[in-house]
Amino acid sequence: MRTNQLPIDASSRWPLPALLMNQTPRTAASYEQELAMRRNTEAELREILARDENLLRQKDEAIEYQALMRAESDHRLLNDMQIVVSLLSMQGRAAHNEETSA
Repeated sequence: MRTNQLPIDASSRWPLPALLMNQTPRTAASYEQELAMRRNTEAELREILARDENLLRQKDEAIEYQALMRAESDHRLLNDMQIVVSLLSMQGRAAHNEETSA
């Protein structure tokens, strides 16, 4: 076999991955250790996902609150403007009445 060729598995005729070629047989303890490591990783990822979902929920609530406050502010502004319009209208009518009665 030439050195630049990958070894071929006789049953599949596909090159074997280099990791499988150089890997020593694994023990049950090594599988248990890998499984424990993967379970820890999964638990950490689930915690991160839960934290991210909580942050996203908080941001959504903040956006909803901000929209509510903006709507309330707009409503109050319109009410204040209506009061100003009413006062100016009353003042205009009073001035017009004073001119006609004089």
